[in-house]
Amino acid sequence: MIRYAVLAMLFLCAFSGCADLGSNSPLDDLIKDQEITGKLVVDFFAVQCTVKVNPGNGSLCACFPWILKYHFEGCSGSIDRITFVPVGFMTTDLFLEPMVPDSIGRPYSLGPAFWTNSSLPGLDSVVVQFNVGGAYWDRVDGTRRSFGSFSWAIEQKVKVRRP
Repeated sequence: MIRYAVLAMLFLCAFSGCADLGSNSPLDDLIKDQEITGKLVVDFFAVQCTVKVNPGNGSLCACFPWILKYHFEGCSGSIDRITFVPVGFMTTDLFLEPMVPDSIGRPYSLGPAFWTNSSLPGLDSVVVQFNVGGAYWDRVDGTRRSFGSFSWAIEQKVKVRRP
């Protein structure tokens, strides 16, 4: 129940429409004689910070629920790594191994939560860096193969909510 309320608050607090934040990789690069025509488009990103009891260890910790909605244009792609950094605290890296690439134009979303080992004492807000990276895919000799990479990053100041 609380999880749905947090996701609803994330959606309402940070709805930004379909902002084309693009990809950091140049579109005119040539990789193995193939032009990279793909683009990661981030439709929506939101993150919150709530200090609460971590059910995994029973201690008071900061929880960062987040949601990323995105799609690919030009060619299919897949996200294979996520880096989450509450500045001044431990970095969390999430490595994904996609079985198949995400389709062109189809909306996708990711949105678990990251925990710190701290309750962020004395802080009213914290700066969060969020990075995603991955690869574009195309058919080569009848099979799908990855080529070229992309990355997308954002930094936000997030209010720390306490019970």
